[in-house]
Amino acid sequence: MLRRPGVAVLTVLGFASSFVGYAQLNAGMPAYARAVGEVPTEGLGLAFAANTLVIVAIQLIVLQCIEGRRRTRVIAVMGGLWSVAWLSLGLSGLVPGTVGATLLVAACASVFGLGETLLQPTVPALVNDLAPDHLRGRYNAVSSGAFQLAVVAGPGVSGALIGQALGPAYVALLVLGSLAIGAYAVLVVEPRLPAGVNGLPVRPPS
Repeated sequence: MLRRPGVAVLTVLGFASSFVGYAQLNAGMPAYARAVGEVPTEGLGLAFAANTLVIVAIQLIVLQCIEGRRRTRVIAVMGGLWSVAWLSLGLSGLVPGTVGATLLVAACASVFGLGETLLQPTVPALVNDLAPDHLRGRYNAVSSGAFQLAVVAGPGVSGALIGQALGPAYVALLVLGSLAIGAYAVLVVEPRLPAGVNGLPVRPPS
C-alpha cells in the first residue's frame, strides 16, 4: 500500500499530526501542566472544557471558511496554530503555580481546539479522496494504523522528556514539529496530490 502514489507521504503526515497533536493533548499537556506549570487538576478541567467549547462553537464556521481551499494549506495553518498552542503551554512553566499558568494552559487547549477543527476535514478527506473505491478500506487502515502508532509512542516521549526535567526541550519539539507539519504538507504532500484530491474544484474540460 505504501508504494501507491501519495500513500506514504499521507501516512507520514497522519503520524506526525497525531504525534504532536492528540497524543500530546491527552498525555503530554496534562503531564507538563502538572509537573512544570504546577496547574491544579481543576485547571486541567478548565483547559479541556475550553478545548471542547471552541470545537463545538466554531467547527461549522470553519468548514464554511475552508471550503474550496487547498487542504494542504489548511494543514499548514493548523500547524501554525498548534505551534502557538504549545508555546502557550511552555510559557506556563515560567509562572508555575499561578493563575497565569492555569490561563496559559487553558489558552493552549483552546488554540489547539481551533487547530483540531482544521485537521478533521483535511487529513481523513485526503486519504479517502485519494483512495480508489476497491482499496478505500486498506487506505483507511494504513492511515488509522499510523495515527494509533503515534498515540502509543507520543506519551512515552513526553513522559521521558518531562520526567528528566527537559520541559523546554519537550516544548521546543512540539513547536518545531507543528511548524514542520505545515511545511511538509505544502512542500512534500501538495505536489504529489491531484488538485481535486487536495480540495480544489475540478472544472470539466471544455
